[in-house]
Amino acid sequence: MTSPEDVGAALKLLAPAPRYRAAAQEDIEKSIFVIRILSVHMYDASHLSKSRRIATRRLLDALWRAQVAARLARLPVKLEDDIARCEKQLARPVRPQRRVAYKQSAAGQAAYNLISKFGDRKQLRATRRNAWHRLAAILYGDPQIDLFNHMRKCVPLFGLLVIMTPSKDESVATAE
Repeated sequence: MTSPEDVGAALKLLAPAPRYRAAAQEDIEKSIFVIRILSVHMYDASHLSKSRRIATRRLLDALWRAQVAARLARLPVKLEDDIARCEKQLARPVRPQRRVAYKQSAAGQAAYNLISKFGDRKQLRATRRNAWHRLAAILYGDPQIDLFNHMRKCVPLFGLLVIMTPSKDESVATAE
């Protein structure tokens, strides 16, 4: 699931109190797992893929046929809005599918959460090569990567990884 070297490096960098070490290790392992899942499953879906384009074209053809049939049968069916929506979608240019920065942002957010929970809050400044930056790179899986821009975006965010990890009070209750 996770690399013991990554978990060990993150624990060494985080340096939690001994009584919180097990909870910190568990949170690190969960964070690494979620970040690796994000790298596989998250892609930019804002473009219109080839298969969606074909399906939209078929829908448009069916809407045109239905509109003609409704006019011939003198039914009060209005399909103009749906036809216009399909035509608008097909008019947009196709962009190649690209990966988005979910993994990088998740690594920055997870490192922020771990440091705010188990580490020194003074390290929660978006600067290069501080503990937050190094921990984010470890969680990402590449200690040499520069996640500075993603860290700057993570400071006000509270998303998926905040919900998944218990609060500081809950970890104290379970660790003792």
